[in-house]
Amino acid sequence: MHLELPPLTVRIELIHEEIEAALATALTALAAEYKVQIDSVKLELTALTPKRAAVKVHVEARRFIKARGVVSGEAVVDDALGVTIQNLAMHVDGPLALIVEPLVRPRLRQFEGKRFELADRLPPNVAVRDVTLETGAMHRVSAKISASFLTPGNSM
Repeated sequence: MHLELPPLTVRIELIHEEIEAALATALTALAAEYKVQIDSVKLELTALTPKRAAVKVHVEARRFIKARGVVSGEAVVDDALGVTIQNLAMHVDGPLALIVEPLVRPRLRQFEGKRFELADRLPPNVAVRDVTLETGAMHRVSAKISASFLTPGNSM
């Protein structure tokens, strides 16, 4: 016997400050490879459509002198609960621009078009659809999920 469960709406809430802190930790570790100190990281997420968000990361860093930079791009979520990073760009202010940009650009290229699977740990009998995202103090990813099962002792 085949059992079909009705779709359920699932919402994942992400706290802006926690995302920003995780990003700062990752950038600090990366910058340490170049003996650069990260002074501040500010994240801006703005929903453009229910499936697309503009992303800006403002960074202040220093080695001998301070530099400010912005990395911008878009995050696009699809109905398979995958997120693709695209349209990455960067701008660095100050005299370090000539040094920083050649170091950072290759790293950005590694992420351009990269797709992150958010549903890769779901069981194969779970289907995801109608994925949307919202931004604000609390960022939300919502999706409808449904599941089907074979009942014990039966096969198809």
